[in-house]
Amino acid sequence: HGLRSVTGISIEPLHFFDRYPAPISTTQPLHRALPPLVDAGKYSGAASSSCESCGGGTYSPARSRNCSACVGGTYSNTGAGSCVACGSGTYSEPASSACTKCDGGTWSNTSASECIACVAGKSSGSGASACTDCEAGKRSEGGASSCESCAGGLYS
Repeated sequence: HGLRSVTGISIEPLHFFDRYPAPISTTQPLHRALPPLVDAGKYSGAASSSCESCGGGTYSPARSRNCSACVGGTYSNTGAGSCVACGSGTYSEPASSACTKCDGGTWSNTSASECIACVAGKSSGSGASACTDCEAGKRSEGGASSCESCAGGLYS
């Protein structure tokens, strides 16, 4: 372990691994140091050696280490690889495992995160994708689930 001289230059032998140990334990097989490959809808944490299913309202693409929440207007079941858009007449809040039908007097398009109230002169039943005009001689307030007849002497 002395100095070596090469053309008059002194060089100290390098002992890299004496100063900096190998980053992966040589007593553990290499495959244990890497996270497992997981299917879509499952995740594996950094320290985990197994795969777990994502819960409802979350999803995970293949080979992911975590699950992500579905955005409003979408949903997922347990073990999903992606979220699904809610249909018209329904809505969902973020991280939902199902879509909810719009109440009467409201409506929605696909992928809605909330339902919209019908304007005055229109109405809708539950689960509506649009509000409909009141018939002649009937009226409604905003957010109505049905139209009612005009009072005597009034028309619409």
